[in-house]
Amino acid sequence: MTPHSNEATRRPSVVAIGPYLYDLFWQPDFFAGLTGALIGFVAIALSSELRRKGTEALLVEGGLGVAVLAVALTALAILVSFLGDDYLVILERGSGGVNGAFFPYKAVAVLSCAGTLIAFVSAFGWTLAPIWLQATAFATSSLFNLWALVGTGQLVFITADHGKDRADLMRQMRESEAVIRARVRPVPSQQAEAEIARPSEHLGRKTSSR
Repeated sequence: MTPHSNEATRRPSVVAIGPYLYDLFWQPDFFAGLTGALIGFVAIALSSELRRKGTEALLVEGGLGVAVLAVALTALAILVSFLGDDYLVILERGSGGVNGAFFPYKAVAVLSCAGTLIAFVSAFGWTLAPIWLQATAFATSSLFNLWALVGTGQLVFITADHGKDRADLMRQMRESEAVIRARVRPVPSQQAEAEIARPSEHLGRKTSSR
């Protein structure tokens, strides 16, 4: 998932949400989750040994979802700390605006919450469900949790890019301020010449008055 979705309007339409759907589904994190889901479905459907350990596996996936959510919230807090007035202007001028910048963080949070809920509910009713429902539940939990897990790895790089952009902005601002000060402040040699010229002009006025 990427942070460059086009900003949606206040009244969502198919055209407005299209780029968001592309950033959500046509990405490596989604395909990683889909691959895990297919493997999990086949494994649970064919192996009675794995079905006996399904409850423990689902609890592990639920814990993974909670951990992913914590990482996503931490990354979001880091992004918010970058949001000074100057950096907000840069985000608003981007292809996705502020909404596009926040979209990956919100997506990972929603995916991890969904994966956690599915995993815990499935673990609670695991022993009562038929094989096809066990396989479906395990595959769905794997889909959301792996999707969120790989998306969290992408969030690390996205947040690092925001940090780099913020550092570049601060450096450019310092350089601009230095250039402005150099243009406004008189050069030391010019100051010295001005100080020497003042007494000379004063003496010249006295001589002419005499």
